[in-house]
Amino acid sequence: MKINDINPDVQGVSHRNSNAMAENNTAFKALFNSQMAPVDEIRDHFDASAADGSTKLLEQGDKLLSLLDTYSADLEDPGKMLKHMEPLVNCIETEVSRIQGTAADNAPVDNDLQNLVNELTVTASVAMCKFHRGDFI
Repeated sequence: MKINDINPDVQGVSHRNSNAMAENNTAFKALFNSQMAPVDEIRDHFDASAADGSTKLLEQGDKLLSLLDTYSADLEDPGKMLKHMEPLVNCIETEVSRIQGTAADNAPVDNDLQNLVNELTVTASVAMCKFHRGDFI
């Protein structure tokens, strides 16, 4: 079988006119934009509600929990050295500062959310103190 001798016209593949492709592309874009308009409205609504302090705190808390989960997995990995974990520790410390700042700026009305933020920041701060103190050596 000679792959180099295959002619696409013989195989039933036709070459499209570039003008026809441009027209189809324009039609597709118009249809796509018309269908995306309701999605954009919903996205704008959620973007506006994301400015809410509680939502922002929950997002930051979720990010901090993910970082702590990664940190915990790294501590259990015998192949990970502590000096390689330092950037993650710095990131966790930054997130703790960020979530504390957001909590102070927005003063959430929900006591349960405030308690969650407090417990999360205390847990992360204790883990970071243990790291810097050298408890894991």
